[in-house]
Amino acid sequence: MIAAWLSFIIIIGLVMALSKYELGIVLTLGAIGFAILAGVNIIPLSEKILKETVKRFVPKKALDVNIKAFEVGFKIGKEYKKK
Repeated sequence: MIAAWLSFIIIIGLVMALSKYELGIVLTLGAIGFAILAGVNIIPLSEKILKETVKRFVPKKALDVNIKAFEVGFKIGKEYKKK
């Protein structure tokens, strides 16, 4: 159980670092993490449907950066799934 929590904490840290590195902002953590899960097909919905979901729930002032985060995360998930 402790190992699972440590893995979870490490993954969250990596996603936060990726958000900061790729986009310069950590506020995209939810979108990038959500997209990684979608990219590896843990969330079995199309990229188009998931992007529309982000557009629906993210405030307009933060939409552009969150869409970019989604695209980055989805790409990472797809690349990881290929391995």
